Amino acid sequence: MALRHRARIAECGALFVSCTQLLTMDQIEPLERELDVPVVTSNQATLWAGLRFLGIDAPIPAGRLFATNHASAIA
Repeated sequence: MALRHRARIAECGALFVSCTQLLTMDQIEPLERELDVPVVTSNQATLWAGLRFLGIDAPIPAGRLFATNHASAIA
């Protein structure tokens, strides 16, 4: 669905995919490459925030969000 709207997404700073019942973790990096914008999903953001809260810096291949260690990224 996101790829069908790539022209509109190109005008945005990022794509947020909201829904915890969508299996998206393996689609984040391909979407980021295809759309050239950061992609954040509900599950990804929850996992990222939980790991940061616990002080765990896990190398998870789940998009640009996991490439940052900045606490301000969750603000």
